[in-house]
Amino acid sequence: MRILFVANGFPPSAFAGVELHTYQVCRALADRQRVGVFCRTAGLRQPEFSLQHDEYEGLPVWRVTNNFLDVDRYDGYYLSHEAEVHFAHVLKEWRPQLIHFQHCLGLSARLPEIGQAHGIPSILTLHDYWYICPTVQLRTARGRFCPGTHHGPNCFECVSFANPALTWLHRTWLYQQTRRHLPDSIKQAAAAGWRLLQKQSAPMTSEPTTPRPLTSVQARAIATRVSVMQRALSFPLRLTAPSAFVKEVYVEFGLAAERIEVIPLGMDWSWWRGSPRRAKENRAGLRFAYLGGLLAHKGVEVVIRAFQSIAGDNHELRLHGFDSVDAHFNRSLEVLIQTDRRIRKFGPYAHADVPRLLSEVDVLLIPSLWHETFSFVAREAVLAGVWILASDVGAIREVVVPGQTGQRVPPGDVAAWASAMRATIESWPPPEPPAELPFPMLTHAQYATHLEALYMSVLVRH
Repeated sequence: MRILFVANGFPPSAFAGVELHTYQVCRALADRQRVGVFCRTAGLRQPEFSLQHDEYEGLPVWRVTNNFLDVDRYDGYYLSHEAEVHFAHVLKEWRPQLIHFQHCLGLSARLPEIGQAHGIPSILTLHDYWYICPTVQLRTARGRFCPGTHHGPNCFECVSFANPALTWLHRTWLYQQTRRHLPDSIKQAAAAGWRLLQKQSAPMTSEPTTPRPLTSVQARAIATRVSVMQRALSFPLRLTAPSAFVKEVYVEFGLAAERIEVIPLGMDWSWWRGSPRRAKENRAGLRFAYLGGLLAHKGVEVVIRAFQSIAGDNHELRLHGFDSVDAHFNRSLEVLIQTDRRIRKFGPYAHADVPRLLSEVDVLLIPSLWHETFSFVAREAVLAGVWILASDVGAIREVVVPGQTGQRVPPGDVAAWASAMRATIESWPPPEPPAELPFPMLTHAQYATHLEALYMSVLVRH
């Protein structure tokens, strides 16, 4: 079977969640199927919306460059005529028998329709909320939970548009020639600086404020996005979701429940066989840890403030992860961290480091301020036998079972988080983990087997 995967990125240029998952699925299938990848890529080496063809570990990959530098319309964040033309070209050239849409972000929401027009059946995985929210997270610009575009929020407060003068400059022949001959280091620095200027940083608090009223033009633009996305999701013959929560969100968006199959994402269990574990004896001091990006929507500020109210020099908070692109947020965190010598910041880590990092801590903190769609780190903590304190949001509820794998805490509530930390200290050690996992988990091979069965059912139906 010849299968084309569509994703918002792919190694070696992108190794985040969906990109890494797409790579792992491709590797799991490559021994039995012919697999190719059509994806978005970022960077200034190639002209905007150009198409490059290469191979990665024997897999053919077509990459469309999109840096979002010149988006001056609302639909520019989810539609691209250039990406659609390139996609149609790849379909004609490579002739896949089936398309698996992992993500269309940075490409175009019309790709499923184009696949249908070429007579190629497809499935689509709902990894996150991009089809419902332009910023993916279902959070307002002020950090509050958002019900989605179909409920009429002011999405224009959450997105920013390119300066018209700079957009015109970027499209001139002189600019294109100058950019082509600049060193990559200067290009990347200029792009990073421009993104910071464009970015509307979310406040570090979620205090309720009155949103700006929508104009009639803005309201129509948002309504159009809803109809485009609902239409896009009608073309794949089957949809999959990584968690029951994500399925519920998309059913509320208008999709038929019977079209969506919940398949938990595959994981590498071999890391956890015989991995060292920190003993849970009744010690005087506990080691709390946060693993993940030090980002506003991840709630890292909440647990820092909560930990600072915990008495005792023998307790420790470890922060592992990369900094935000928001320089103001980074500075604010640094100020908080410097006021408490018990807080240690270790910086970025590789995914292969997770077993070791978890073996060195007592409690994992997951203070998300958005509805997590799956949470690998929560599952990894359970496999490592680490107690979890996590926000009571999204798919985390399916992993953190109170009294068995951890405790849930109201999101963003510093006092509640401090109380949960104190209760954990006072009641240590926690209960032993259950003999059987309270949620389903699949290896990469098992996940690939599920997909192949789904592919065959789609081909038969087609």
